[in-house]
Order: sequence, then structure tokens, then C-alpha cells
Amino acid sequence: MREEHRKWDRERREKEEKERREQEEEARKRASIAWVGLEPGHCLRYRLKEYTATLSHVPLGVDGIEECWNKSIEIHGRQWFPSQCEDQGLCGRVTGHWQVDMNELSCTPTWGYPTDKGCVESGIRRYENRLENLQDLTDWPIICRTAPTNIGGTWYEGPTSCEHWGNEIWGIWLINDDACR
Repeated sequence: MREEHRKWDRERREKEEKERREQEEEARKRASIAWVGLEPGHCLRYRLKEYTATLSHVPLGVDGIEECWNKSIEIHGRQWFPSQCEDQGLCGRVTGHWQVDMNELSCTPTWGYPTDKGCVESGIRRYENRLENLQDLTDWPIICRTAPTNIGGTWYEGPTSCEHWGNEIWGIWLINDDACR
């Protein structure tokens, strides 16, 4: 009986040692996994930009998608976890996507001064305003629709519609106004 207990104890210790070595090996493999090629993308809306990077050094047998979700990256001095992980289907290649909403000046244009265009129908006044400091015209529709402003003491999350006139982007607000009869 005593011999059996020693045998069980030895087997338990051997099993624990094997599990510890496997965990250390797994941790060693994961330690080399890193994000490479961080690239800014397009503005997703006002103040929000997408970034992408590729997960590198993912060892065989390690789930790249799981590693993606659990691995942060530094953007603008802050750690961010991905908002999306995408398997590229090429030898475990995984792309991470981040939605960053701080210090994104290229996604933060400003409105000029609103121009009152008068009443356009009963109860509706039209204002127009030019979007200034827009860095990239590629993203103008979404940036325009989500850029907030203050007109006459009222805060608006974005214009009623947006127009691209010449080389300029304009917001149009159709605002309820009892003075329009």
C-alpha cells in the first residue's frame, strides 16, 4: 500500500512537472508574438480613425484569432485591444483592426460660421456651413454627416445633408423655426 502511494505521488509530481514545462513552453512561444506594420486607415466618422496591423510570429498550433483578441497595441501612447480580428487565410496571418477616437486630428475638421439662408418652407429655416480643415476628401461624406456644431445656441450632432461643391464640403441644416410662416 505504501509503495502504491509513493508510486502515485511520483506520477503526480511527474505530471505536474510536465504540465509546468508545457505551460512555460507555451508562454515562451506566445512571448514572441507581436503586432507589426501598424497603419492608419480611413476616418470611420468624426474623431474616429481605423488602424490596422498584422500579427507576426504566431507559432504553429497557436490560435492566431484568439491571440489577436488578447494582444494590445500602443497607439497615441495608450494600449488598445482590437475591435476586429480577421484571418487572412494565409498561413495563420491575422490582421487586427482598431477604432481610435483620441488625437485624430485628420478626422476632426471644424465648421466655419453658419450662413442663414432663410425660410425654405413653412416652419423650416435653412443654414449652410463650410467644413474646414478636412485633411482627406476621401472620407468627406461620413465626416460631414457626423461632425457636430452649434447653431443659434442649439447643439447638432451633424447636418441634415452634405454637399461637395467645387473643392469644398458644405453642411446643410434644415431647422424647425416657428418664425418661418
